[in-house]
Amino acid sequence: MAKVFDDHPILRIGPDAKVEMMTAELNLYDPILQAVPLKLDKGARIERLRFTVNWKGNIVDQGKNPIASLGGVIDQLQWIDTPPLFVAAERSNDHVIVVTFSQFIKAIDLVQA
Repeated sequence: MAKVFDDHPILRIGPDAKVEMMTAELNLYDPILQAVPLKLDKGARIERLRFTVNWKGNIVDQGKNPIASLGGVIDQLQWIDTPPLFVAAERSNDHVIVVTFSQFIKAIDLVQA
């Protein structure tokens, strides 16, 4: 397990990188969630990425996006063992509860999401 000391990226994909397929399995100890596990520079492209992050810290029920894109592209992303974390839930009115996760969730069937 790598211990994180600052906000530098763990993996950085440069502007000229054109990666067909990549698998990344990261184990990080990051007490205050300051790390950037994967950073994509403008112009970087990964066609298929299988991504696993075991990201341990001292903060409970809080998460952060593990991928920072400065204009890079991932065509197909497969998350492995790193589902979005529940952050909060607020009652909007008598019939609606707004739930916030650490990642954007896109799904046709929200029950499955």
